Amino acid sequence: MKKYSIIIPTMWMSSHLFKMLDFYEENELIQEVIIIDNAPEKGQPIPKQLSKLKLHTKGKNIYVNPAWNFGVSLAISDYIIIANDDILFNKKDFDELLNKSFEFLNENTIIGPSMYCFKQNPENYSLRYNGLKIEKLNVGFTYGFGTFMIMKKNSYTIIPDDILIFHGDVIQHRTNDVFLFSGIEIDTPMSVTLKSDPQIHNLAKLDHAKSLKYDVKKLIKFK
Repeated sequence: MKKYSIIIPTMWMSSHLFKMLDFYEENELIQEVIIIDNAPEKGQPIPKQLSKLKLHTKGKNIYVNPAWNFGVSLAISDYIIIANDDILFNKKDFDELLNKSFEFLNENTIIGPSMYCFKQNPENYSLRYNGLKIEKLNVGFTYGFGTFMIMKKNSYTIIPDDILIFHGDVIQHRTNDVFLFSGIEIDTPMSVTLKSDPQIHNLAKLDHAKSLKYDVKKLIKFK
């Protein structure tokens, strides 16, 4: 049976994570939940025993893109999900999305949310509730894509070590055929850590310049 490893970097700033952990635990398509603890100094306890949960830390904040690389290297499933820790789905929608996504996944595809899924986006509200659709994106990038990405493990492009916070999702986007899901609602605040921590904000600004020195066609996919 096909199953997913889900990879979640966290700094323990959202209660959404604990709600979603229950969904992940109950869903038969989730094989393991890999949490990368980027704030180990907080000593955050998990409120209950969860059989699928695997908590890892490097003892410090390694930032989101290195955490994605680390999590993918740990994953035991052939299919992976990279998720923000502050994303919240309706359980029925979540279950349907995971099942349907298998139809579209190969070593050159990636699935992420349409901008119209986000509760915080007031545009095209009617597009959220007309049933789950997964459709190919032919051009451009999309708002919020990196909040929840579904792919095969060998579709994941390893992010250069010096790109810490931004552009990791852009690299995945540019090295795969992109499909967007729509018709369901996602509740998530955007860029909470970035807005709350001036140091992280400054690091993020440097990532754009760093990303320009790499030819994405020469970056290596995970094997």
